[in-house]
Parts: sequence; structure tokens; C-alpha cells
Amino acid sequence: MPSVLLIDDHAMFREGLALALGQAAGPSLHLRTAASGAQALDLLKEGPADIALMDYYLPDIGGAALAAGAHGFLHKSADAVLRH
Repeated sequence: MPSVLLIDDHAMFREGLALALGQAAGPSLHLRTAASGAQALDLLKEGPADIALMDYYLPDIGGAALAAGAHGFLHKSADAVLRH
């Protein structure tokens, strides 16, 4: 079962994306959410995540994801159409 950790300090965005991911993936997805970097680190003590979807600008932790080994970055303002 894939495990996703969703971290965003904006409740409406976090809850909306969690709802969409849950509906798309169904019960096979283990989804955990956090409102801050500190809360995310606490959740990771309970077990790792296969994927982390993280707001780049969190109030308590920000900007280090790429330096820590993130494989990509997608800005919230990006549209849904992929362009080559």
C-alpha cells in the first residue's frame, strides 16, 4: 500500500487535495496529512512515506526539499496541462 504524506499549512488546500487523492486512489492509499513541518516530522517517526507532497513555503520549515533529495517541484499556481 503506497504511503503519502501531504504537508500544507493552508487547511482548505490540504483538505481538498487529501479528499481528491483519497477519491482517486481509494482505500489502497495510506494518506497522512500535516499542517506544519514539525507535525510532518512527528508523523514520520511513526513510519516513512513513499511520497511527500509538501508546500514549499511552510512557516516553520521551508525551501530545503530539493537540497534534501526531492525529485521534483510543482508550483501550486501551475495549470493541469503538461506542456513539452
